[in-house]
Order: sequence, then structure tokens, then C-alpha cells
Amino acid sequence: LYVAGQSHPFQRVPAPTSKEHTAYIRRHCMSFIYNRLKNGGQLQTHEVFDEFPETSEAIIRRQLKDCAQFQREGGEGGHWTLKDGFEMPKEYADINDTPETSCMYESLRAGQLRLKNMGITRLTTLEGYYSTAVQEILKDRN
Repeated sequence: LYVAGQSHPFQRVPAPTSKEHTAYIRRHCMSFIYNRLKNGGQLQTHEVFDEFPETSEAIIRRQLKDCAQFQREGGEGGHWTLKDGFEMPKEYADINDTPETSCMYESLRAGQLRLKNMGITRLTTLEGYYSTAVQEILKDRN
């Protein structure tokens, strides 16, 4: 008997605005920028925006300013080149993301898109007084 299937991971998927998610996006944004520029390449701002559409413009510009300098010459409004002597920071260079981690964040993005398509734009949690009230109601029912 031969059986094939897929195992489901039992990892917690972080919330879209959590520190884990933000750190993951920043690491991958910096990695993307560095890999495009490291061998004398050029990069335009819109290319990074297209690659990371859910990331704010301020975060992307901060990442670009950290590792690149803007060259104003060129017909398309200028481009970014790697700063002289720039080395990838240790916290970004040591990306130990596994395929499972990448899949987890892609799952997060797919869930976000699904909620957005359903018209759900704001998520809330029950905390404090409301959480206690819900627990008391559940106790009363039993």
C-alpha cells in the first residue's frame, strides 16, 4: 500500500502587523535591494514598490537610504546604486528562513488578501472587560 499526502505544519502564523511580520518584511526587502545592487546594478524605486506592495513607502525608502545612494542622472528620474563600501548588516545577512517560514508568511499574505476581498479591513480582539464578560456569559450558559 502506497500513500501520498501533505502534512500540515503546526506553526503559529503571525498577525499582519506583528513584530515578527515586520522584521521578516524588512529582512527580505533589504535582501532584495542588496542582491539587485551588489554587482554594480541599478535599481529604481518603483521596482521595490512593485516587489513589496504591502510595505509602506517610508519603510522602503529607509531601507534604500541605508544601503544605497540616489543618482539623479538618467532619463527615468534617476536610480539607486550601492553605497561605496557597504556591507550587509549582520541582522540581515544571517537570514535563516526555512521553506516553512516562507510558506507561513505567504499563507499570511493569502489570508490578508482573502479578508480584503471579502470586505474585512479591520480586525479586533476581545480584551480586558469584554473578554471577561464573554467568559461569564459562557459560564452562565453551562
